[in-house]
Amino acid sequence: GRLPDSPAANAGDSTRPDAPTELLVARLQAHDEERPLLAAGMVERLEALRTARETLYAEVADMHMNTAERSVEEIAQEIRAMQPAHGHDRYAQKSSATER
Repeated sequence: GRLPDSPAANAGDSTRPDAPTELLVARLQAHDEERPLLAAGMVERLEALRTARETLYAEVADMHMNTAERSVEEIAQEIRAMQPAHGHDRYAQKSSATER
């Protein structure tokens, strides 16, 4: 179940992407974007944040997906493929609505 006072509690279906810490660090370092929370001791800080947030992430996400060694396109394709399996066709309706 979802946390009752969570902002995501009524947000609908959600997928929780995840990857090993080392891969997340490499992805973060590949961009010039400033990440103040990760400025010093990136690996240790990221591990601490992941540990602190794990329970919340598990509570609010309907699906968990390992994104390691996968392209954005592969991840998006898998998320789209999972939706009909859960009886949610609103994603297809949104897609066709934007094509009009």
